Amino acid sequence: VVCLMDVPFMPAVHPITTSPGGDWEQLAATFSHTNESASAGYYRVVLDNGVETELTATPRTGMARFVFPENSAAAVVIRASGDIAVHGNEVTGSYNDKISGKKRSFVVHFVAVFDRPFQTVKTWSGDIIGDEPQARGANCGAILTFDTAASRSVQVRAAISYTSLRNAQENLAQENPSWDFAAVRQKADEMW
Repeated sequence: VVCLMDVPFMPAVHPITTSPGGDWEQLAATFSHTNESASAGYYRVVLDNGVETELTATPRTGMARFVFPENSAAAVVIRASGDIAVHGNEVTGSYNDKISGKKRSFVVHFVAVFDRPFQTVKTWSGDIIGDEPQARGANCGAILTFDTAASRSVQVRAAISYTSLRNAQENLAQENPSWDFAAVRQKADEMW
């Protein structure tokens, strides 16, 4: 499976002990189309690993809700290509690439805020995984684990900007400031 997203977020239910930078495919999750539904501004799928994933969006933000199976590990892995940093329950970073036949560079700055603290944080750069809260490189990212004993649901609000990290943070504050998934979904549906 080729990953064509700039900053993918992948839920995982198994411990991640090797760098996803060496093998992103280790995180691939299969699913059946019978377990997915979509409508304007909304997507839902139950992955074969048991994680229920719901997505909704505003013009410059996205919101996800992951419901992990009972008694499983719970992690969200974020891949960047530039830099990534974890502060409290917030992840910031950038993705650097080129378009037009690899002639024109661009940078996507992003911020992601989770609705709960992380149980553990690891980052990677290339094949090296570590305990530092930040990483840099053409293939870097973060592995965030969660204690889901009391609640199996983990939510994240994320925003992007092609201008700056500050603009991504402003986009999140303006377009998606609360944890009301249903309201964001309703607004997305109305915009369609």
